[in-house]
Amino acid sequence: MAGKDQRAVVLLPVRALDGRTTAVRLPAPATVRDLKAALRASFPPAQAAPAFHLFLRGGKLVLDADLASLSLARGDFFSLIPFASRPAPPQSTPTPSAAAAPNPRPPAFASEKKRKAFSSSWRGEDVYAKIARQPFLAVLFYCHGEQPLGPAPMVEHLKQGLGKHGPVRHVQEIPGREASFCPLPPHLSQPTRDALNAIGVTRLYSHQAQAIEAAVSGKHVVVSTSTSSGKSLCYNVPVLESVSRPSSTSCALYIFPTKALAQDQLKTLLEMTKGLRDFDVNIYDGDTPMKDRAKVRDGARLLITNPDMLHMSILACHAQFRIILSNLEYVVIDEAHSYKGAFGCHTTLILRRLKRICQDVYGSHPKFIFCTATLANPREHVMELAKLDDVELVENDGSPCGSKYFLLWNPSVARAQERRPSPIQEVSYLFAEMVQHGLRCIAFCKTKKLCEMVLARTREILEETSVELADSICVYRGGYVAEDRRKIEADLFGGKLRGVAATNALELGIDVGHIDATLHLGFPGSIASFWQQAGRSGRRSKQSIAVYVGFEGALDQYFMNFPRKLFGKPVEHCQVDSQNQKVLGQHLAFAAFEKPLCPEHDERYFGSGMNSVMVTLNDRGCLMNNQSGDSGVWKYAGPDKSPSRTVSIRAIEHDRYKVIDKQGYRVLEEIEESKAFFQVYEGAVYMHQGCSYLVERLDHSSRTAYCRVADLKYYTKIRDHTEISVLEGDVALPPGSASSKTDMVRTTAQANNCKVMTEWVCFDRIWKSNNLFSYNIKLDLPPYSFDTQAAWVSVPKSVRAAIEQRKLGFQGGVHAASHALLSIVPLHMMCSTSDLGTQCADPQQTSKTPDRILLYDKHLGGIGLASQVKLLFGELLVAALQLISTCGCTNLDGCPNCIQSFACAGYNKNLDKAAAVLILKEVIENERLSVYGKDGSQQSS
Repeated sequence: MAGKDQRAVVLLPVRALDGRTTAVRLPAPATVRDLKAALRASFPPAQAAPAFHLFLRGGKLVLDADLASLSLARGDFFSLIPFASRPAPPQSTPTPSAAAAPNPRPPAFASEKKRKAFSSSWRGEDVYAKIARQPFLAVLFYCHGEQPLGPAPMVEHLKQGLGKHGPVRHVQEIPGREASFCPLPPHLSQPTRDALNAIGVTRLYSHQAQAIEAAVSGKHVVVSTSTSSGKSLCYNVPVLESVSRPSSTSCALYIFPTKALAQDQLKTLLEMTKGLRDFDVNIYDGDTPMKDRAKVRDGARLLITNPDMLHMSILACHAQFRIILSNLEYVVIDEAHSYKGAFGCHTTLILRRLKRICQDVYGSHPKFIFCTATLANPREHVMELAKLDDVELVENDGSPCGSKYFLLWNPSVARAQERRPSPIQEVSYLFAEMVQHGLRCIAFCKTKKLCEMVLARTREILEETSVELADSICVYRGGYVAEDRRKIEADLFGGKLRGVAATNALELGIDVGHIDATLHLGFPGSIASFWQQAGRSGRRSKQSIAVYVGFEGALDQYFMNFPRKLFGKPVEHCQVDSQNQKVLGQHLAFAAFEKPLCPEHDERYFGSGMNSVMVTLNDRGCLMNNQSGDSGVWKYAGPDKSPSRTVSIRAIEHDRYKVIDKQGYRVLEEIEESKAFFQVYEGAVYMHQGCSYLVERLDHSSRTAYCRVADLKYYTKIRDHTEISVLEGDVALPPGSASSKTDMVRTTAQANNCKVMTEWVCFDRIWKSNNLFSYNIKLDLPPYSFDTQAAWVSVPKSVRAAIEQRKLGFQGGVHAASHALLSIVPLHMMCSTSDLGTQCADPQQTSKTPDRILLYDKHLGGIGLASQVKLLFGELLVAALQLISTCGCTNLDGCPNCIQSFACAGYNKNLDKAAAVLILKEVIENERLSVYGKDGSQQSS
């Protein structure tokens, strides 16, 4: 093309994104504008596009560039890339001097820097595959428009745009419902009516009226209705009625699981009660300044707190709260479904301690009002939570609900040989689409790091498509200092933010204003949690949209392939274990500190199991029997002056690493020690509100990581290896399990105490542009270990011999079988895959995996999951075998749908699918023989 002959004709190869090609013949002096005109006249992809650019070797060509100035090598072609055109800016009239100036030949490329950077890597390769790895170019494929769209038009917009290559696996339209109203009860006092008028309430939904009537009549109540159904009025109205009575001294205690919920409720109550006299409402939690606490204790008629403060301060120092406790009429417990696992176990014993102090010390008998998301067993759950004999259940939801469009979005590619798009990338594009088109959105992510990555990527997209919106989104997650949390919450409440990337912190009922859309990056761990997240959008009768973006893991792919399992599955049961011997022992010591224990009297609060636990506490020197007087009275005799402060009810560690910005010397975050080295180490890329920081120094003595802002083209991921050592000491089964599930208990599976030790080997740099790994860097960090519990089953030695004889990998088979087991656990019990772990094969092969399939409780000390897994082990083995056997992949190392795990510390190396199938079959058969014997008869105990 270098020749200047006017008669010369050149053949110009052009390729569109869908793979179609053409060759255009033009005279040598032609320009890029001429080539575009020829394509528009004859090439269907150009005719179909509203506008398009032409690229050569990664650089965009300007319209007036002379084609003769381009040098095409063998295999080069022009790439046709469509885009949504924008209105041209108004043209200013050129000055005479400018008009007279000579017109220099324009450069061929719009950006010479980009052409040089990518020209060597684009030659002769499919442009679609390349652009899939170039985020700044991939923006050209997606929407640049900003016209407002409602949820229904957005569904069609996504189908025709982002979803046109097949990621939309299922669309479920969930119909709305009309409201069912009731008039205000005639017996309501005028102050209560005034409070309702202050927030614009002139009538009630039917479930609100039912709950208020039951609570005012003196019953314990649980309200189990959908998200945003107005549950707060179900407790605010009875409380206002009690405190506004003439000469009333009644008080109420509100208990919320998070500080953000407390702030939200305080805002509502202050708005309702600004006209009431002698009514003081205040928050008493860890953020309450020390100088204000005495005033709050002495003056508040309605005290808002959380289980942690109730545990450490209110009950431990109950004499300071005697005004409230002696006049306590209502205890409100919102978001009751969040009390499960270790947190729920502690909370149920804290509530027993509260009832004991109120009744036995101050003579008050408060009524409980619970609110919860939809559960399979709301009444049974709250009765166990607060040890109540009877509770009135309100579950017929009378609130209006708009229709919801639910999309299952499975990232896919047009051709099998191309790389699968990243779910993080996909959800970022969806997030940007929602914000651009005026839909307020929450993007739920399972981890803090995923939140930061989604925010950073979405901002990059918005800077290309709608730069003015880039600062209208942020991250909301745990770990931020109180000042930052309050600011984000205020921006959420006030509508300043159009969207947030959030962890499950926003599952709970914080009023963030009207939300139109929710995005879900991966399955959150339970059906109940999933619907709680989706319920954050579509308040009242507004239409909404939810998009579930699946990872490659087996659990996400299960729902992508079988949508009816998600939409048709009943919501799980929620359970708490009030008789966990370890936790019960801790709280009996706390209770004895608050008031000496009398087993004969206190058994009604703590159960018959308290007697044996008290003997153990006595042997350890924590309790002392009063031999000189009543032998039935036990006093606290431990060494701690404030024993309740020695135990964190959320298993939150006291040892934390601070992350400090060196330039502003500002604390960005505090990270628990067990999680610190996954985020901060020398050379790590740490992210905060979408901004990248480089960790330059880690001081172990002060537990401080020093970092600075850095514009980096990569992020980092650490490689760790975890060893699990099973210890002596069987884990007790949950009370009543042996009698109710005899067949399931009869198993070779065991549950034992264990020690988990994690070592950090090295870290990788992963380039943002193409997700490729590079620079494996060794680390010198101290190991972290903790004690917990594990459930496991042995693999018979004969199985190892049989597998090795077939030249399969035994270690890889155990690794693969454990992955499969871990992935299906949330389908059988209420937990998340993040609650449990398994020993992955060492990618460096420096250790040998024992002949066992093991799942361990990832919480310090264990939260009772191991005993539940033991009961279900036989069922889990069968389900894991079915998962692997029915997967159609033919790879030796399986695929994400069967044995590859997103959470694998060994990066899914050393997996053997065929060996896993044989191991599971033989272990299942061994379990069958242990229960029924060779003749099929059930074996004796």
